[in-house]
Amino acid sequence: MDSKRGYEQVNKYIATGNVITNRIIFTDKRVVEGIMGGHGLYAHEGISLGTDNCIFVASVGKDFDEYYGKWFDDNHMSKEGLKFNLERCNYNEVVYAEDGQFIEYSIYGPEEEEKNRALSYMTCDDIEPFLEGTKGIYSMFLFDKERFCQQREKYGFKYMWEYTPSVLKESGKDAVMDYIAITDIYSLNRPESYALFGVDNEEASQRSRTWVNPAITVWAAKAPTWSTAKMLHSCRSCT
Repeated sequence: MDSKRGYEQVNKYIATGNVITNRIIFTDKRVVEGIMGGHGLYAHEGISLGTDNCIFVASVGKDFDEYYGKWFDDNHMSKEGLKFNLERCNYNEVVYAEDGQFIEYSIYGPEEEEKNRALSYMTCDDIEPFLEGTKGIYSMFLFDKERFCQQREKYGFKYMWEYTPSVLKESGKDAVMDYIAITDIYSLNRPESYALFGVDNEEASQRSRTWVNPAITVWAAKAPTWSTAKMLHSCRSCT
C-alpha cells in the first residue's frame, strides 16, 4: 500500500454511493462536459480532504479508469472497494431549473440507466469486509435496517445518510422517516426538505427536521458545501 494514502484497518471512513459522469446544463445555457460526479464520489472526495484513511465502496463500469483512474492514482486512493459490475460508467445529462432543482437522465438511454441503477446498489454485504476499525460511513443507499444495525452494534461506527428524491418515490415517506431514525446525521437540500416534509417554507421545514432528527445539514442546492468527515462526529444511537 502506498505510504502516503490508502486503506488501513484502523481509524478510517467508508464512502459508498454511485459514480456518475455528468454533462451539466445551467439555467444560463452554459454546458460543461465530463464532470466527475455521483453522491458517493463527492463524499469520498470530501472525506479525503480531511483524512488519508477513506475507502470508496462502489459499483463502477469497466471504463472506470478512463474517467477516474488518473485522479485516483494521482491522489494515491485505494481501488480495493470498487466492484466492476457495469459495462460502462453512468453518464448523465443534468439540467438545472431556476429554483435550484434539476432533472437528470442517462445519455445512454432509459434501459441502460435502469439496468445500471440496479447493479449499482451497495448492500450490507458489500461494506462488511471493510468495517473492522471503521469510525464512520457515508451512504446514499437504504441498507437493510436489521442487518445494518447489527453491524453498527458490532463495529461501533457512526453513520451519515444522504437523502435522494428517488427513495421517497420508491419507498414512501414512512419508510424514509423510519430510516432517518437510525442515522447519526442525514443530508438533503432545501427543495428536497420541502418535498419530504410536505411544507413550502423554511420555518416549517426546520420544525419538521428537528422533530425527526436534530442532527441534520441542509445545503443550498446551487452551492453545496460540507465536510462529511466532520459531520460523522455527530452522535446518535442505532435503535
